[in-house]
Amino acid sequence: MDIALGDGRAAFALEGLETSDHHDIVNSLKRGPSIPATASFNVQWGGVKRRFTVRDAANGFGGTFVETAATIEWSSSDERLDFVSDPADTSTTVSAVLGREHNGVFFQNGA
Repeated sequence: MDIALGDGRAAFALEGLETSDHHDIVNSLKRGPSIPATASFNVQWGGVKRRFTVRDAANGFGGTFVETAATIEWSSSDERLDFVSDPADTSTTVSAVLGREHNGVFFQNGA
């Protein structure tokens, strides 16, 4: 993981994460049968759109944030199939935010 909050950029990649394929969300939520699978992904955040600060004393939450864009490439495989997403440069950002937050006892001491 690489983070440069001041520049509004970050990167997170993971390769060969061992997980389970439950076939569909209903089966997964019911903890139904699954087969072993692996997943890999690469997420990149960058391009500052705006910076903002949040302070919510009533709920004990605060932080500094950067609204940005994000791209992702993702793949997964199991004994039945391989799935590969479209390339990262085809991603469309709906919402992407990087930030540093303080909550709970850390809110009282740091925000």
